[in-house]
Parts: sequence; C-alpha cells; structure tokens
Amino acid sequence: MLAYCAGAAVAPILFAAYFWARAGLVFFLDDAFRRNLRYAQVVVMTSSLGSQLAWLAGTVLPWLLKGSWPAVALAAAGIWGASADRRQADAVSPSPGWARRWRES
Repeated sequence: MLAYCAGAAVAPILFAAYFWARAGLVFFLDDAFRRNLRYAQVVVMTSSLGSQLAWLAGTVLPWLLKGSWPAVALAAAGIWGASADRRQADAVSPSPGWARRWRES
C-alpha cells in the first residue's frame, strides 16, 4: 500500500517541482484554482452555462472525439460487456449479487 501511495504521489510532486524550480508555482496555483473557479462562478451566476455547454458540444467536442473515438468505443464496449457479465452472473447465482461479490474479494 505504501508503494502504491508513493507511486501515486510521484507525478504531482514532479509537477509541483517543475513550476517551483521556475518560480512559477504561486502563479500556477493562482491561475489554476482561483481564476478558474471565478470563471466557473461567473458562468453559473449569469445563467450562461447552457450556452457554454452548447458551444463545447458543437465546436470543441467533435475535435476531441475525432482522434479519440477508438478509445471511447472500446471503453463503451468494455463497460457493456462487464455489465452483461455481471447481469448474467447475478441471474445464475442463488445468492444476492453483493454477497457473491463480497465472497470473491
């Protein structure tokens, strides 16, 4: 467990060290959190969230999906297959699904 936590902490530590070494960590945190949260607050308060989402779905999303559609399709197929296996196992198993899954873990 300790090795997992250490491994999960490596990327954020290296990320912070990169900005700290270039004297930009304070500016990054200010821009990434305070200013982005302010933007989100203004979008919600001015009731322009719907238009922002429509713009995102109409202009940005097609470009994002253009290159990543194979990954999205494989993820959807995997989710569908996993849920089908779970439904089939729950239908065959005499015990409730949660009890069966608890015994397997």
